[in-house]
Amino acid sequence: MSSHDEYLISMIWGDPELEARFEAAPYSLSSKDLTLLASHFKFLNFIQSS
Repeated sequence: MSSHDEYLISMIWGDPELEARFEAAPYSLSSKDLTLLASHFKFLNFIQSS
């Protein structure tokens, strides 16, 4: 599985481990991790608003 595939899966289904790391130590995340979390929440908002 490519890194792009992993990104899409995490964006759609979420990544509980990444969310827990964000809650515990948000400054330890990379910009890629933060972008993934933001994309996931935008996706959820889009789904809920449709």
